Amino acid sequence: GSEMCIRDRSLVLDPTFQSHFDFRTTLGPRVGDIYENPPDGRIYVSGNFSFHNGQTPYIGSLCFYRNGNLYTPFSSTSGSNSIGPMFRLNDSIIYFHDVLRDTLGNDFNNNRWKLNRIKTVRCGWGNLPFFFKDGSALIANGKDNWGVPCNIINPPDTFPGRIIIKLTPTGLWDSTFTHDASGSPRRFTRYDSNRILISGYTRNFTHYDSVDVDGLCRIYLDGTLDTTFNSPIADIPSSGAFLPILIEDNGKILLVGRFLLKGRTHTYETLVRLNPDGSLDPTFMNFGGPRDTNNLYGSVGPVCKTPDGGYLVGGYFDVCQNHWAKGIVKLDSNGAIEPQYFTRSGPDSSQSRGNGYPSINVIRASKFGGYYVGGDFLKWDGQPSDPIVRLTGLITGVPKHNKTLNLKAEVSIYPNPSNSLVNVISSQPILQIQIFDVRGKLVKTIETPSSQIDISELKGGLYILSIHFKNGSLNHQKLLKE
Repeated sequence: GSEMCIRDRSLVLDPTFQSHFDFRTTLGPRVGDIYENPPDGRIYVSGNFSFHNGQTPYIGSLCFYRNGNLYTPFSSTSGSNSIGPMFRLNDSIIYFHDVLRDTLGNDFNNNRWKLNRIKTVRCGWGNLPFFFKDGSALIANGKDNWGVPCNIINPPDTFPGRIIIKLTPTGLWDSTFTHDASGSPRRFTRYDSNRILISGYTRNFTHYDSVDVDGLCRIYLDGTLDTTFNSPIADIPSSGAFLPILIEDNGKILLVGRFLLKGRTHTYETLVRLNPDGSLDPTFMNFGGPRDTNNLYGSVGPVCKTPDGGYLVGGYFDVCQNHWAKGIVKLDSNGAIEPQYFTRSGPDSSQSRGNGYPSINVIRASKFGGYYVGGDFLKWDGQPSDPIVRLTGLITGVPKHNKTLNLKAEVSIYPNPSNSLVNVISSQPILQIQIFDVRGKLVKTIETPSSQIDISELKGGLYILSIHFKNGSLNHQKLLKE
């Protein structure tokens, strides 16, 4: 017999997770990042909050067991309630925004790394560094009030400032790294075992080693520029903000934010997929991504890969491809929305922005099942909620021995290209066909379609057919209208 896999499309709150603290008692509560400890499922949480458990402070960071109970051996000692990204360096050290800590929250090596880093990188500003396997790191420096990179103070000498600085494992300057940039990048992102992506604002990060990079480039571990990659970002100061958020196994890159692309400076995009060379992936719905109807563009933040090849996408938006999608949405592997997910009201209400203006800052898949979601919201599905929840219901595995679920293999459309009639042949009954243009705009809906559809009234160009089956499945096909 074949293994059947039932897909619950609602992605509902997991009631077995209840956070220990009521975040809503904190002024402007926000969750910025969530990191799961692999061995036991404990989660580290960072953000804007301040609690005390007796005499123990939890300021900007805390640790929960998987059920939400407080992991009391951990305590926050930073004194900062705006801690950002976290990631694990090794079995005993976790990076918390700008400090290194052990798994109990104590500053690593009596805070020696941070003290050295402050001297070495005096004008650093909340960027995310890149750590090598030996504990050394690349980090961005800034400029002083006169536009000059801040000096490196590395006793007993003072050295001229640099924008990109390599630190030794103890946080001191490694002068063997001689590559530099025109302005501070925002983030260093691991691309593969040999290369690093560097990203920043185009108004600042214009050049790397005197080569024009338009805010985004890829380098080798020794700092040499990878000339096989070219930025797709428009070379203008107002090009916006963007981050490479997810690197696929095939080397493709998910780029998110709110940004302008070369040749498309009239429209801000929020989510695109790049080929390994930096060009747009034409198989992905790059245009018409999540947007906010109040300011016409919105922004995308976290992207989490799902086992079916698709994505969970969060940010500050309320519409995606002409579908209501407040703050979080499910996309398939080609970037097309799957509207059967998040059909309820979902996240809502920012303490600072009011009702109807939530934002999602982090989405993390748990190795033990479900997805942690954190951000700036006070309700979920209409009920009061802390700004951290765990969702359950999305398919968590690929069924075996059941080829009928491979919908793409069962659908064929021809002729393609076509200028009038198109045959849509499928082994499963079709409920509805929606036709989207390349910007994600719905241009035609065909209810209870026959095996032949008429596209003669459409303008010439590329379209996406979103095919809804009666069994609840969804398939997407590209169609070229001549």
